[in-house]
Amino acid sequence: MRVFLWQRSLSPALLITLACLLLSALLVAHRVARAAPVLQQVQPKVETQPVPHSGDAADDMAIWVNPSDASGSTIIGTDKKGGLAVYDLAGKQLQYLADGDMNNVDLRTNFPLGGEKVALVAASNRSNDTIAIYRINPTTRQLENVAARAIRTASPAYGACMYHSARTSKTYYFVNTENGVVEQWELFDTGNGTVDGKLMRSFAVGSQTEGCVADDQLGVFYIGEEAKGIWKYGAEPDAGTSRTLVDATGSGGHLTADVEGLTIANTGSGTGYLIASSQGNNTFVRYRREGSNSYVSTFEIVDGGGIDGVSDTDGIDVTTANLGSAFPSGVFVAQDGHNDSGNQNFKLVPWLSIVGGGSAPPTPFPTEITTIIPPTTIPVATPPPPPPTRTPTVTPPGQGHGVTVLPSADTYVRRGDDHDRNFGRERVLEIKNGAPHYDRRAFLRFDLHAAPTTIQRATLRLYVTALPNGERAPLTLRTVANDTWRETTLTWDTQPALGSVLKRATVPTTGPIEIDVTDYVRAEQSGDGLVSFALVDDTTARLLIRLSSREGTNAPQLVIN
Repeated sequence: MRVFLWQRSLSPALLITLACLLLSALLVAHRVARAAPVLQQVQPKVETQPVPHSGDAADDMAIWVNPSDASGSTIIGTDKKGGLAVYDLAGKQLQYLADGDMNNVDLRTNFPLGGEKVALVAASNRSNDTIAIYRINPTTRQLENVAARAIRTASPAYGACMYHSARTSKTYYFVNTENGVVEQWELFDTGNGTVDGKLMRSFAVGSQTEGCVADDQLGVFYIGEEAKGIWKYGAEPDAGTSRTLVDATGSGGHLTADVEGLTIANTGSGTGYLIASSQGNNTFVRYRREGSNSYVSTFEIVDGGGIDGVSDTDGIDVTTANLGSAFPSGVFVAQDGHNDSGNQNFKLVPWLSIVGGGSAPPTPFPTEITTIIPPTTIPVATPPPPPPTRTPTVTPPGQGHGVTVLPSADTYVRRGDDHDRNFGRERVLEIKNGAPHYDRRAFLRFDLHAAPTTIQRATLRLYVTALPNGERAPLTLRTVANDTWRETTLTWDTQPALGSVLKRATVPTTGPIEIDVTDYVRAEQSGDGLVSFALVDDTTARLLIRLSSREGTNAPQLVIN
């Protein structure tokens, strides 16, 4: 850390005050740096075929481990605009049932039905607020409807999960609503090969809920209150409403709203991990399964092996079972809200890559984050004004004297089904052109008020995290005259008009890139002191460029000398 102060005559009292302030700041920074969790990165090995419906359609999934041949296990995924899909471990769709708008799905094995033990699947059907119930045919690996009737639950049916009681051997189905009401239903064999249900309890969590999971062995039920955090309840129907907050959103916790999917990784003897989808920052948070669910780590799923990473994830599931050569230590599955190759789908990540450490984050730019303490922040009665010729500066390595400015806002917009959707919280910026559904443009805004009065050179520095469709992707940098756009509300429909072309370039590979923007920044400095850029592809190459945003590991920078 470097601190630059305007030259002046300083009294001993003022020097002591400044020293105390500086020491305090250094201690705080040291504590924060030590507490900051390391973001682990893992890559998907397989992705499923996209769901049939476009827009926000795919949501949740459940993994069925085939008891006779684990390599023949399947993933049952929901399409909340039409039904349920069954995929093999290579991502191929084996079955699609257009039985309604299925939101969440779960399963339990060894359910007694018609004199045999079956794998029972239950899903929340938003079309009529009922429980969709199926058995898995172990030979065909397909779903067969076994619901005795249309079992109507709380409305609107939203999140769902199942629970098998170790105490009573009964099987239960939890369903929750958008207004935070939870119902627990007992599922039972009617005696004629079908399954019925009866309501056992109902309680209110507070605000909107969805993701939930139950721990059969430990007898607990976890549910995500999307804006607040993860709650832990007793899973038995007579457990009441006593609860414990596992983790919270915001500055006091490890989660960024919305809290979405929850799952449990069973590592044996009551140990393992509770995992949550932290949708607001596209990460996944891992906690101890046992005890008070202490925090373990945070990871994200990034591009790799020709498969794009995941973002805006809803449902997740995991198994630690040996699934054969493809996933010998188990698999973690996550819904991808922005699949690069079409409609939403599900990504499969080897479980070993998560518990084994994954990969380190990319190397950040070799620049310093420097704190500047202006005279107005110093608590003295009548500080003299700073000399007009002295400007606080930051010196990046190899750049000479200057200032490095991080964006005050950045986001991207997307055409097609997401034309009215905001991506301001994403850790990436995306640029692509070539088809109406895939068009994406990125916008950045920088505040120039800390820049030197005379600008010798201005360089826009970006970090390319992925080129999923191939290298040598075209990129065009354009001016944006309107600086009033907002990161948290900008959409394709409300994007500002694009100005003149500043630079056309080809991005050869991942890593840092630099663009000279001196003339444009000089002109904007004399105006409102703000400068906005648009990053677009004005060709038909259809090659996606993914950059780190200011929420990501390597934020964009405007280096001014």
